[in-house]
Amino acid sequence: MIPEKYKNALFVTDLDGTLITNDCEIPSRASEHINLLCRAGVKITYSTARTYRTTDHILRNVPAPFPAALMNGVMIRDVKRGVN
Repeated sequence: MIPEKYKNALFVTDLDGTLITNDCEIPSRASEHINLLCRAGVKITYSTARTYRTTDHILRNVPAPFPAALMNGVMIRDVKRGVN
């Protein structure tokens, strides 16, 4: 159950130094938690200096139902549909 105060919130995370390891991988435990939160209705996305080509590989096991900010905000990409 999501607390009422979070139902309309959008959680945004950085990738490098925050969510991914030095090997450019998301730890399996983090991926599992993100999947659980998304299934519970929590809105999660990310913002990064990376391009979509590098994030597609890194986030292959993580749901991305909301657009992400890429290249330091230069591009907003609908990761789920693969369009800018």
